[in-house]
Amino acid sequence: MEPKKFKSLLISDFNSDVLRGYLNNDEASPLIEAVAAPFGQTMRVLVDKKSECWRQDYDFVVVWTQPESVIESFGKKTAYLDIGAKDILHEVDE
Repeated sequence: MEPKKFKSLLISDFNSDVLRGYLNNDEASPLIEAVAAPFGQTMRVLVDKKSECWRQDYDFVVVWTQPESVIESFGKKTAYLDIGAKDILHEVDE
């Protein structure tokens, strides 16, 4: 009997092909079949239930983002602009 292969979706705001390739080619348990969502469209994929990538069922989803690319105020803080933690946390909550 072949071991179960877990299906995974990778959602990221950068190129996740190296991770996808590693997961798909690793022969150690657990076996994983990973597919990548469209590159750089993290928020759109997460909120659009009709996105093509959601037409399959997955055992798990990995969402991997760079905070400054999805939270504008965090990006401002990393650029040393005057932005408060309260503003950053408000955007996180949104």
